[in-house]
Amino acid sequence: MYYGKVKKKVNLLGNPAVGKTSLILRFVKDVFGEKYLKTIGTSFYSKDVDVVGASVKLIIQDVMGEKSYEAVHESTFRWSSGAIFVADATNRETLDDIFSYWIPKYKKIAGSDNPIILAINKMDLDDLDLTEDKVSKDIHKDVNHVFFTSAKTGRRVDSAFNELASRVLFKMPKRAESLDKTLSEQTIDDPKDLLGSLFVVSSSFKELDYSMMDEMFEDSGIDRYTLEEEVPEDKVLTFAKKMIEWCRSKGNCKDAEKLESLIKRYES
Repeated sequence: MYYGKVKKKVNLLGNPAVGKTSLILRFVKDVFGEKYLKTIGTSFYSKDVDVVGASVKLIIQDVMGEKSYEAVHESTFRWSSGAIFVADATNRETLDDIFSYWIPKYKKIAGSDNPIILAINKMDLDDLDLTEDKVSKDIHKDVNHVFFTSAKTGRRVDSAFNELASRVLFKMPKRAESLDKTLSEQTIDDPKDLLGSLFVVSSSFKELDYSMMDEMFEDSGIDRYTLEEEVPEDKVLTFAKKMIEWCRSKGNCKDAEKLESLIKRYES
């Protein structure tokens, strides 16, 4: 597929004892320990995630949660491509601190357009301060996605990291000249080949944001986290048609014609 192998550094951020390390260990090693694992400085973990036809190696930096260690935070944020901010579902203050300290600090150093995922962790516990009913829908304006997770049970842990991997990949800049070369060299013999070619073209659409692409996937019935498996032809063609419709709605007739030519190559 077009994207191949990609390596990206990401962060897990939030106050001490919210479960950052436990979330990482559940995701990377599928293990959980009841003992509190305190992070000193920065710890590194990695895992490959297959998404959107690519293998994304997430280099996950687990950062100590003490806010007074600003030098540690600044050096860690500097080359970050995205982050998961973690709050403790039994402690509302940990969520408040994410919006008053962690997100502003991260954006100032890493950039304001990096993907931001919010994980409300420890949903397996009783006496929750933060539930889906209690957390304001307004927080979606400041983050890209919210997951209610449990490192103990594994609830929604993979989903949070997979979402971050997908958004980090989608944000990558593409050069137009390399796109044309890739298209000319790519075979289009099966639905997966066609889908890969569609990704090549769409990567140059500056107005096509992540949410719109996500909507096209959903409307077409394509699960973007299982794209390494076989993809039904009818779903890929539906996805292609929706992308063509979007191009024409934006007045991008040239791009729409590129997409149509890919379908003709596939059907010939």
